[in-house]
Amino acid sequence: MRFARATNDPKVLLIAYACEPGRGSEWGTSWAFVKELSRHQPVWLIAHADNRDRLDAHLAAVPTRHPVHVTYVELSRWLGWLRHSSYALLNVHYYFWQWRAGRIARRLHAQERFDVVQHVSFSRWWMPSAGAAIARAGTPHRAKFIFGPCVGGELMPEKFSAKVPLSARWGEFQRWVARALWTRDPRLARCIRDAAIVVAGTPSSIAGVTKLGAQRVEVLPSVMITDTTLIDAARSTRAARIRDKTLRLVSAGGVNYYRGIDLTLRAIKQSGITDFHYTHCCGGPKLEAMVELARELGIADRDTFTGETKHAETLQHVARAEALIHLELRDSQGVVPEALALGVPVLALDHHSMTPILDESTGHKVPMQDATQESVIADVARTLRLWHDHRDLLTPMSHACVARSAELSPQYRVRLFRKWYAQLTHGAPSERAATPLPRAIAA
Repeated sequence: MRFARATNDPKVLLIAYACEPGRGSEWGTSWAFVKELSRHQPVWLIAHADNRDRLDAHLAAVPTRHPVHVTYVELSRWLGWLRHSSYALLNVHYYFWQWRAGRIARRLHAQERFDVVQHVSFSRWWMPSAGAAIARAGTPHRAKFIFGPCVGGELMPEKFSAKVPLSARWGEFQRWVARALWTRDPRLARCIRDAAIVVAGTPSSIAGVTKLGAQRVEVLPSVMITDTTLIDAARSTRAARIRDKTLRLVSAGGVNYYRGIDLTLRAIKQSGITDFHYTHCCGGPKLEAMVELARELGIADRDTFTGETKHAETLQHVARAEALIHLELRDSQGVVPEALALGVPVLALDHHSMTPILDESTGHKVPMQDATQESVIADVARTLRLWHDHRDLLTPMSHACVARSAELSPQYRVRLFRKWYAQLTHGAPSERAATPLPRAIAA
């Protein structure tokens, strides 16, 4: 059955392997984009069937302004288990899911004749997308294909990966092998060449898609605020927070070897600050090890590891903090966009997705060129001591954070993509968003 077009906007199909309300990471980012786009026009969406229960329930309880037509795709049982297996096998599942979703996309396209197809998640540039299936030369009524925002595949810096356990180094090796293999897949090269626009957000992704023949590359960070309603609730908490001599610090994300929590704990100890409280939100395989490290450092009485925490609860912790520490050794947005929206300065490593969205006005970026664990710990310790002793420095940073977060909002992102949709389908003039973000990583 063909749905009637409710607007004169280009007809858009989104490909989202992960898309679910109320979650962080790629699930929440995808949903935020879908939700905001549906405020302006109808949306067609292909998502993995694992998203069905929460997505359908949310759409039934909170209808969008324009309809969101969802088609769920899953693999057969003998392949489906790969989704919840190891990193290497998840990649295999994702690859075959994109192939299956591409076949479904062609069927939908035969009925609906989409103008634009956009790949939304996973945001990895180094594996092909189902979206290319209806954008290839020879396809009747082929759609314009936008691949991204896409990043992914980054590895830990060598000086840091050499000091993690053997099992972690094995994980890094698997990531290196996976990217090395998939980037040699002819389907990926065709996918990138078929894209009218490839939207890349890190230096490595820009270099990768350019090497594979992208005809047009737009630079845009993949990070985005996932749920503005949760931000509104957390703002009330922030306005009522206790302000005293205690420096309240927070971080978030699965407790794993690349999260940099050990660096955070050692830096807090080295700073010499005694009136602080540090909270890490989320569980993970290295949780007990981090609790033990805090005990060994003699700071366990001022640390809280919450374990598994819902996204809304995590933002409540962020709202009560003076600063967010984000020492991710691999690429991850964490809750950085939400922290900025709440006016919480960010202390992060100057690499991957953090390079384009942060500067000294919104916190502090630790230089990573020739960095070692010792140099990072010393830099973070100095910064924490400075912020503790001069709280007045945090106030202008807080204002700058809120201003910067506007560029990471779903509203900003959808306005930009709708301009690109119009340009591709109607020949509208290219109107790039006035933003300093791309200039920061255009190298």
